[in-house]
Amino acid sequence: MGLFRGRSSFVIESDRWYLGIWLKKFPETVIWVANRESPLSNPRASLQISKSDILLLNESGGQLWKTHKARQYRFSTEALVMELRDTGNFILRCSTNHSDPDGILWQSFDEPTDRILFSPV
Repeated sequence: MGLFRGRSSFVIESDRWYLGIWLKKFPETVIWVANRESPLSNPRASLQISKSDILLLNESGGQLWKTHKARQYRFSTEALVMELRDTGNFILRCSTNHSDPDGILWQSFDEPTDRILFSPV
């Protein structure tokens, strides 16, 4: 997972930058893109946790993408964790929520794309 320059049919503009997940063995195979609709003009960006959302910000602090359908979270952001799992699922979870074993507030698998994975990445 990280920023990549458009290099496949999965993205529209090859001179723009995207936040995405790709296969380790086949880096040209992009399986999920956060900011497909709002690409970066350069690779300077930041990921930020804000309440119950993950935000992708450009170098000026402008929001390019944020999570959708995140479960509401009422604790401090210190207990929130972003994690890329072995399955390729990028999640935002609560590290202190004991009522939910995973504490998942949002996951990329809830925002499917046009790729289907038949086995863990």
